[in-house]
Amino acid sequence: MNMLFCCLLCLAFLVIPCLNAQANDLVKYNGIPGSGKIQIYAHRAIRGLLPEQTLPAYIAALRLGVDYVDMDIGMTKDGVLVITHDLTLNPDLTRDQNGQWITDRIPIKSLTLHELQKYDVGRLKPGTQYAS
Repeated sequence: MNMLFCCLLCLAFLVIPCLNAQANDLVKYNGIPGSGKIQIYAHRAIRGLLPEQTLPAYIAALRLGVDYVDMDIGMTKDGVLVITHDLTLNPDLTRDQNGQWITDRIPIKSLTLHELQKYDVGRLKPGTQYAS
């Protein structure tokens, strides 16, 4: 069910902007169709305010009026698609189930979805470049 939801969400973000485009509005610039107006992309959603690439961050970015949100997709060991910017868990952003900061990067593909869900990426590790 989670995989289906992620796939449908990704598809919606890709298809909906295309449905709203008018054929005569498409302007090719570097191969990207546009309407001639400045378009706002939320890189990693709204990372400065909420944990990057999370549903709350996507919702907040869309409420702010961005035109597109950036999503990167990885796959867990058990074949579940997940939205993640890095293909590893970052020690500057990730705590384990005991609340301790991890010390090494952990590849997403080495974890099952159940194992991945035990990590918390909702805070920045104090003293790191991300927290500055």
